[in-house]
Amino acid sequence: RSVRVAYRCIKDRVGIDRDSCRLLELIAPDTTANRDIDPEKDAKAAKAMAARSLMKLVDQTLTQGGQRLLRSNVLMPVGNKRTIEDRLDSVEYLVKHSELRAALRRQLTVLQSDVDHLL
Repeated sequence: RSVRVAYRCIKDRVGIDRDSCRLLELIAPDTTANRDIDPEKDAKAAKAMAARSLMKLVDQTLTQGGQRLLRSNVLMPVGNKRTIEDRLDSVEYLVKHSELRAALRRQLTVLQSDVDHLL
């Protein structure tokens, strides 16, 4: 069985087609590239290639919901300038206030644990 992915436009979002997603290695490494690497002979290169995607690089999420939201934002990024600036301001604030960031991460960990217990 296979899954069929349907793309639909969402207001203020930029759609990225499947081929571009693959070539840009947004979610996973491009398996058509570097076919000459033999994992048995060059384990270090094979490991580096497996970790080569934007998601692997930026994913520091603590919850499955956060991971799904990040994936969604990578595949359909916001195209509205004001929204982008607001998000950048939020990131800047959390970078400057590391204690708050750490507290939020602790709370998300607890929340995820509670959600797992409920399910």
